[in-house]
Amino acid sequence: MKVSRDQTKDKNLVPPRRTGTGQVLANLLGGSFCAFYFLFLDPVSIRPGLDRDLIVVGVMTISLILMGSFIFHRWDKEITLAEKGLAQGGPLDPKLMAKARKKVLLGPYASAAVSLYNWTLAALFMTGYGGLFGNEAIDSAVLSQAARLFFGVMVSGILTTSIVFFLTEAQFRKARPYFFRNIKLSQVKGTLKFRVRERLLFSFAMVSIIPTLILVFLVHHKLTSLNLLSQGAYQNLINLMAFVILAEALLAFFLSRFTAASIADPVDEMEQAMEKVAQGDLSAQVEVRDVNELGMLAESFNAMIDGLRERDQIKETFGRFVSPDIAQTLMSHRPALGGEETEVTILFSDIRNYTSICEQMTPEQVIEMLNSYFSYMVTAIEENKGQVFQFVGDAIMAVFNAPVKLPDHPTLAVKCAIAMNKALADLNTHHREGLPPLSMGIGINTGQVVAGIIGSENRMEYRVVGDTVNLTARIESLNKELGTDILISESTGKLLKGPIKLTDKGRHRVKGKKGMVHVFSVET
Repeated sequence: MKVSRDQTKDKNLVPPRRTGTGQVLANLLGGSFCAFYFLFLDPVSIRPGLDRDLIVVGVMTISLILMGSFIFHRWDKEITLAEKGLAQGGPLDPKLMAKARKKVLLGPYASAAVSLYNWTLAALFMTGYGGLFGNEAIDSAVLSQAARLFFGVMVSGILTTSIVFFLTEAQFRKARPYFFRNIKLSQVKGTLKFRVRERLLFSFAMVSIIPTLILVFLVHHKLTSLNLLSQGAYQNLINLMAFVILAEALLAFFLSRFTAASIADPVDEMEQAMEKVAQGDLSAQVEVRDVNELGMLAESFNAMIDGLRERDQIKETFGRFVSPDIAQTLMSHRPALGGEETEVTILFSDIRNYTSICEQMTPEQVIEMLNSYFSYMVTAIEENKGQVFQFVGDAIMAVFNAPVKLPDHPTLAVKCAIAMNKALADLNTHHREGLPPLSMGIGINTGQVVAGIIGSENRMEYRVVGDTVNLTARIESLNKELGTDILISESTGKLLKGPIKLTDKGRHRVKGKKGMVHVFSVET
């Protein structure tokens, strides 16, 4: 799949996977090693007729390459279809994407399996060919030659398969983010996990045990083919080779274990800490044990957690000064001066005779009374989905329908006022025994406002601004004149839903308004 430089900027376009190129290069390398092995390290003799042998080997090689390519491309079909769909930006079949995601994770294993399958067939073919056409005049041990052919081809195949796996994995790793947007790779079932420990153990085996096996095999063959060893010397040679192989295997095993532990253990510890953080536990911490890249990563992780704790503390503190919904709105989007016109319902409440009450109390007692009063009122407001915008002395201003949209905001505001009256009764009963009971007035009005950020670049507040706000405050003050607890405007009354009893209190003139204001009292 050819992709232009401009096209690669498209976030939906998967970068090309050159898996075929990687496999060809790896197999050329493996084939070169195999040819070098049989030409210079452990020569084998085939009957005269080099041209025929080259033709046979060439036909076998091309056939296996074509067969392997066909098998892998058949297996890779869902990935290719998904890549085309992502490039086109259209809706993708969920079943197709599920299969493609799974195969994107299994791709390196499939590619390695095809490679090993081809090399195994090649080893069997060359073993049979060498056994049938071996030149007995030069090498009478046909079975020995067949075994050498099988060993040499399979060693080349194992090394080639290892290279194929890591080359194709690098290609598939580039494509995986495009298949797993907003999806965790760990959620895909039926995949294989080649962990760090296993990778290191495998790599140590490839670079230590395999070369040792080749050396031992060659030494054994060369010495035995010359018939220079007695039976006792031959047995000693076998024991020596077995010891070397065992010692090399044990050394590779323990070195890989120690090396893997020095890498995998810090990674596992960090993974466990990340799981705690994902569950909301910000007390997680990683011990810094090394001065290498892993130690730097652990220090960076701890610094990140410190930042998250600080941000969480700021968010919690911020949420105490403004409502949680407003805090979330401001933290989710970069604040900018300005706002939008929207319809809201505003509630104003005020403690009656507040000044005379305060004259009889110390400042500390006033603060204690207000905190207790606000605690009850804020709970009632938030239970009815209102937003407490500000406290002004003993007054509370709550807004419904900004910033969180509420289709039935007038009804919620009136129900909130009724709940506040009940909460005030509870406060007087349970927390003000022996003290004069508190009473309050509530005004509610619905209308258009501008809701948004006001202030300066250095000092901002989320506010609602407009005549609706001022009129609500005037309606609340009418409670004293009319002897009522809750008054609502005509605009709010027209939008109410449900069984809420209203009493018409007529039209009244309020400060700042030329016309008369029609209000209704709410029966609690």
